[in-house]
Parts: sequence; C-alpha cells; structure tokens
Amino acid sequence: MQRRALFGDRIRLRGSGDRSARERGVVTLENVIIYPAILLFFAIALHVGIQFHNSNVTQAAATIALNTARVVGGTGGAGEAAARDYLAGTPMDSAAIQVERGPEVTTATVSGVSTSFVSWLGQRVEHRVSAPTERWID
Repeated sequence: MQRRALFGDRIRLRGSGDRSARERGVVTLENVIIYPAILLFFAIALHVGIQFHNSNVTQAAATIALNTARVVGGTGGAGEAAARDYLAGTPMDSAAIQVERGPEVTTATVSGVSTSFVSWLGQRVEHRVSAPTERWID
C-alpha cells in the first residue's frame, strides 16, 4: 500500500516516479568515491607546489651565497651569512649552508628538508652552484 501526500491542489503518490528502486543511494556511493579522489588530487597538487617553492628558495639562497663569497674581498662566512639572512622566515630556515671559496672556483651548497602540510612527506632539497672566483690582476 502506498501513502498519499497532498501538495497544493494535486495528489501525488509517494515512492512513485521515474526512479527505480535500483538507483537509491547511488549519489552517496558516487560521493564516497569521488570526493576523496578530488581531495587527494588537491593534496598532491599542494605538495608538489610546496616542493617546487622550497626548491626555488634553496636555489636562490645558494646563488646569493655564491655571489657574496666569490667577489674580490668576499669570504665563505660572508656568503653563508647572506644565505642565512635570505632564508630567515622561509620554510627552509634550518637549511645547512656550506660555502667553499678557492683561488679559482667558489662553490655554495644549500641543503635541507622541505616542509610539507603532511609531516612525513618532507623531502630533501639540495642545490649546489659554482662560479669562478673573482680576482684582481695587476
């Protein structure tokens, strides 16, 4: 027996209509599958974006350290200090910085663990740049 419900001036039978009994709950099942997939896609995109940003930050810090240390009168300590100043306040602020200034070539290396919105997904990031050491020739 079907129940009757009044809507305005017409009578409609509940349970009757175009939907079959087989389609009940399909939307819920689709949402259980689709929403987590969409969230996973956005989480992966966010993680890749954070990794890309941290890679750019370490590359810039290594370049700053190199350019500071390789000039005439520059030192490895000055290059490290310049890189630390640049990294202050960034997600890579605890990165290891190493600058080697030789008579011919200066090399700067910045490495650290990239942050992520999921703590166990952090990846190691390292950038090494080299350039000729500037010298004054009389």
